[in-house]
Amino acid sequence: MTTVRELLKQFEDKLIRFPTLVTQVADIAIPKPVGGARDWATIYQRAEDMPDENSVFWIDSAEDMGILTTQQVERIYKAIARAALARAGRKLRSTRKANDAAYEAARLAVLANPGVSEAASARLLGVDRMTVRKWLGKR
Repeated sequence: MTTVRELLKQFEDKLIRFPTLVTQVADIAIPKPVGGARDWATIYQRAEDMPDENSVFWIDSAEDMGILTTQQVERIYKAIARAALARAGRKLRSTRKANDAAYEAARLAVLANPGVSEAASARLLGVDRMTVRKWLGKR
């Protein structure tokens, strides 16, 4: 798999065009930290100690060396953010499907065990009693 650092080198050598760079970097780059300057100091320190070939450190370095303009760097960061949101959305959808399946299994377990009290069912399943009442059609 190609790394951010390799893609930037290919761009510098004019082997790939900027739109290709943006698309490919967005798919593999590690997103920018949210915490600000303190986090950036940590990133730069880590990059010097043990470079991560997919770190945004390389994007900033390419800007510092004149390989990328400020506007290009901004476009890359926006693409990285959009890609990270898309990945989070896919993960959320996947998690929701799994959660829905688990919820349905719990509901069926409550219905299949009518002798267990609502409170005991809720405690065992880690839900509130009103949820159990809803499953039983009492709410």
